[in-house]
Amino acid sequence: MGKIRTAIKEYQDRDFYELLLVAFSQTIREVSNNKKEEFKRYSLSEKELSKFNPDVFCLYLTS
Repeated sequence: MGKIRTAIKEYQDRDFYELLLVAFSQTIREVSNNKKEEFKRYSLSEKELSKFNPDVFCLYLTS
């Protein structure tokens, strides 16, 4: 996530900077260890977390 954030900062003066931030925000939500589609925030269990290994760059590029 840090590498993506650093790369985004280089485009601060461009018109599409905010669009990059929106995609970054969505990526953060997708790769967090919170259960998806829950009203309240629940973390994944240890068993679920051990299997959880999202491809951050792929998710960012498709956001």
